[in-house]
Amino acid sequence: MIMSINLAITLISTWLHVASTLPVLYNENVTTPVVTVTTVQQEWTARDFPDPQKDLERCGRRGKRSWVCDPNGVISYEEADKLDSIINDVRSKAKCACGSCPSDGRGRYAIAVAFVNKLNLEGAEPTDNNKQRAIENFALFLRTLYWNYGYCQDGVVIVVSREDRKVWTSTGVTPRKRLVNGCVDLVYNKVKGKFTDGRFYDGAKEMLEYYANVLLGGSCGTKSGLSIGAIIGIVIGAISGVLFIISLILICVGMKFNWECVTGTCLGICMGCILGAIQSCINAIIVSVFQAICEALGCDECCEPIECDCLGDEGYTSNDGGGGGGGGF
Repeated sequence: MIMSINLAITLISTWLHVASTLPVLYNENVTTPVVTVTTVQQEWTARDFPDPQKDLERCGRRGKRSWVCDPNGVISYEEADKLDSIINDVRSKAKCACGSCPSDGRGRYAIAVAFVNKLNLEGAEPTDNNKQRAIENFALFLRTLYWNYGYCQDGVVIVVSREDRKVWTSTGVTPRKRLVNGCVDLVYNKVKGKFTDGRFYDGAKEMLEYYANVLLGGSCGTKSGLSIGAIIGIVIGAISGVLFIISLILICVGMKFNWECVTGTCLGICMGCILGAIQSCINAIIVSVFQAICEALGCDECCEPIECDCLGDEGYTSNDGGGGGGGGF
């Protein structure tokens, strides 16, 4: 009996000891570490999409002002830097497109790129037509309302949607004078395969290179400021110049040593070079006239006088008179 009482007392004492430690275990003054998990939005509307000139962290640009917004990491940080470099090169080299422009680069084509994981269709059925309308409006609203980088409607916005597999370019009225809808569609078709393969940076980079060439005065569909015809003309001109100089030297030598054959032959070559140069000038004038006619018709893509491949400007027109082009991939 006494042993039972002692055992009961021991158990009660042990319980009281354990219970006395419970307030310490649950002391409300003890700080518990809190882990915060930041999630990045996966579906976007234009009004929710960050601005790379203001939302420097949300656009994935690590606090740096940029013309590229990529909150979902569709491309790498370094690749976005390279796209920025192409865009800034246009702003520094382009002529003022607005009549008069400030010294900060505005008015020299405001190009920007948005990489989207997926478009928020806001309750609409995920059909191809609805996705197409969504990306067109997304690009338009960024260009004209939410970003609105243009100075005289000179903005160009490229939107790439990864999961919707769509790419669209929205052009303002001013760049549309050179970057006509036909040119935008031509460029889209040239780079479409890169987007299809998931090479989003390569596709966007090539688009920007084509657009930059056009906006800086080149022809559409080429990434170099010189057309094939111009390159051929330069080569022929250089060869003619070298032959002309060699012929003059031989004429002088022939006259000194009374080499009538050499002198006559070289005189003939010189006359040929002179006549060739005259013909080249005539051809250049003809090409210029045809190019002027094409540009007056709203076309930048003119090659040879007998084959003027003019790109039209029909098709998409936004409510502010801007253009655009693109599609699925």
